[in-house]
Amino acid sequence: MRATRREILAASGMAVAGSTLWRELLAAKAAGPGIRVGICDWSLGMRSPAAFDVARTLGLDGVEISPTEAARTLSYATSAVQKQYHAKMAETGLAVSSLATTLTNAHPLATDPRAAEWLTQTIDATAALGARVILLAFFGKGDLLTGGKQGQPGPRKLNREAVDAVVAKLKAAAPRAKAKGVTLGLESWLSASQNIEILDAVAHPSVRVYYDIANSTRVGYDVPAEIRLLKGRICQFHFKDNKGSFDSGNPKMGPIIEAIKAIGYRGWIVLERSFGRDRASYFKGNAEFVRKSFGLKAPTRGPGRRDPVVLKSAGMAFVFVSPGEFVMGSAPGETGRHDDEAPHRVRLTKGFYIATTEVTQAQWQAVMGYNPCKVKGEKLPVNGISWPQAVEFCKALSAKEGRTCRLPTEAEWEYACRAGSKGAFAGGGEADKMGWHMDNSQERLHEVATLAPNAWGIHDMHGNAMEWTADWYAASLSAKQAVDPTGPAEGKTRVARGGSCLHFARACRSAARTGERPVSGAPHMGFRVVMDTDNTARGTGRKERESATDERR
Repeated sequence: MRATRREILAASGMAVAGSTLWRELLAAKAAGPGIRVGICDWSLGMRSPAAFDVARTLGLDGVEISPTEAARTLSYATSAVQKQYHAKMAETGLAVSSLATTLTNAHPLATDPRAAEWLTQTIDATAALGARVILLAFFGKGDLLTGGKQGQPGPRKLNREAVDAVVAKLKAAAPRAKAKGVTLGLESWLSASQNIEILDAVAHPSVRVYYDIANSTRVGYDVPAEIRLLKGRICQFHFKDNKGSFDSGNPKMGPIIEAIKAIGYRGWIVLERSFGRDRASYFKGNAEFVRKSFGLKAPTRGPGRRDPVVLKSAGMAFVFVSPGEFVMGSAPGETGRHDDEAPHRVRLTKGFYIATTEVTQAQWQAVMGYNPCKVKGEKLPVNGISWPQAVEFCKALSAKEGRTCRLPTEAEWEYACRAGSKGAFAGGGEADKMGWHMDNSQERLHEVATLAPNAWGIHDMHGNAMEWTADWYAASLSAKQAVDPTGPAEGKTRVARGGSCLHFARACRSAARTGERPVSGAPHMGFRVVMDTDNTARGTGRKERESATDERR
């Protein structure tokens, strides 16, 4: 088994910074990613990336997307459309909450062969867009019940022929979904017990229930009791009302909220359907209702408060990261944790722009006029780059653009990497979705931005190329709150972050850190650029310029 440089480094021990912080970190880890609030694109009347612009104005966290038409290849399954969604996520700071196969209402999974192919496409697209859940709709022609009338109270039985066919299709699709980290969520008129019967027949953890509280209320189910019965088997919720706003009493939200809390649900609550002419005010009000009910804060994100910036000389895109406070380091017990990751509070008082990708070879060529890399490819990250080379690139880019471009401090790097998350990886603990590491990269570099970005639209913070920061390395982090930290005044190695395609996933965690000799142009070394919010290039600071000169010798 190959050991990583990060895992060989000896680091001095440091106790956790106080029992209160320890408990807070463990509680955050246990709570998982929490609850986020999204909206269906069809409820906004736009099945396109433009829905993200509207959702951002509503103060939401994401959008559930659906295909535009029943084409052979669904819209969101094409690379061109996926790039549009990734660009819009980077611009707005919102995420794709889930993908919805709404077409299965008219083209049933049980009988239409196209539906199975669409499901395969949707599984792949869900993973490519960084989401985890697919809504599989069973209404209209796709209804799995027989007798009575759809959407009306009264006993209805399972359509055995349709159910058997769907179970077979789900069994066939589930392994692919599991491999991609995707859950198939069944949304239907079924009761909890009927859903459980189908889940037990499929017998696969990647198939669960997508629960719509209004639909279930409409057909007369005891929704709080159903939610409790389905504990651990609900992958996502649709929240909508049958009469108006969420205080209409149909459904009765209080007991439903308590039931959702009781089962320990963590995930997306997706708003659907509006009443009245003022759609924006309606959804804003319902989103605020959900946040207040679950004790959620309004979303904070790097981009959104300022427009993204593209530096034309290099074709380099940046998103704005707002000032803020976070816990830097890792919680005790985090897999792969080392003693140099002591948790402590850090406050960053100034916002900054950060490149959405690692510096690519095409960008280096455009700025520097040559390509220094041994492993070549225009969209590959630069590799084999020393710290002084990275500093020289930032100086050259600053001169071309008249903006202050530089390497991020270590604290800025981790703050941007986490994007508000508290676990080992920004994507809720799943390294494969967001980073190229030893176990999924074939130990080679990959083109930038081919995996999902974090919540702030930043790609490849986990793995691919390891990234230089501006700071000298110290084997112990301060246990006290730090304000705009910049590391030690001097040292022998510079901090490198993010791990690489040559490292195990545990070395690519948000908190993982190591020291590299500045002159080291190791094959896995690259970097990304940070840009100050001023409009005048100051170049790199005197200390950094002198260090870069000394370290070339």
